[in-house]
Amino acid sequence: MKRLHLILLSLALILILFISVITGPDSWTTNKKPTHDDQWWNQMFAEQNNQIAHGECNLFLTGDSITMRFESTAPEAWEQYIAPHHPINFGIDGDETGDLLYRLKNAPLKKISPAFCTILIGVNDILNGDNPEIVAEQIQEITNYLATQYPTSQILLFHLFPAEYHPGQIRKRIDTTNEILSGLKYPENVRIITINHEFLNPDRTLNNAILSDQLHISKKGYDIWGKVIHEMIINQT
Repeated sequence: MKRLHLILLSLALILILFISVITGPDSWTTNKKPTHDDQWWNQMFAEQNNQIAHGECNLFLTGDSITMRFESTAPEAWEQYIAPHHPINFGIDGDETGDLLYRLKNAPLKKISPAFCTILIGVNDILNGDNPEIVAEQIQEITNYLATQYPTSQILLFHLFPAEYHPGQIRKRIDTTNEILSGLKYPENVRIITINHEFLNPDRTLNNAILSDQLHISKKGYDIWGKVIHEMIINQT
């Protein structure tokens, strides 16, 4: 009886592995509705789509809350570094990689022709326990999709910013995701950028003046990030 139980357990594990191979990590790319879809999210997405449909855009910023909160958290940095480049902010609080891809695939992207696009996404996937390998592959698909939509644009893919004051499991998974991202293949108009060293103390703890809640960046953090984006645009690199 015990032997039969072990055989059945082995068969079950083989079946699970077979299903995972068939579905694969790319099964997330379907145009599914976001799991946290609600009235506020729909309103934000509709407003962004309206801006895309009727607005001028040279800089297209995509991501989650870190991107979305740029202008409200650091208006001075926004006005100095971002506003001169006719931006559209396509970030939404709480978004994961699948949510961002859904929005991109259901937005009127052909209405704009940005010279630059930024991507910063994935930390919410990590916080929700997703595997770094899968998160990196999802970010790669987002990047490739944007690069295909805008083949003459420069796509600036930023490494996930660090989190946790003391390096722990979350930081480790963020670092692993970033390492994988650096080893993946992208179209020629994609550039991978890391500025994480700017956010850390020499002992690799977070600089509280930059990431006060151990995740979102402060005015000082946006000043650093905004300046990097601005300099890349004006130098056309």
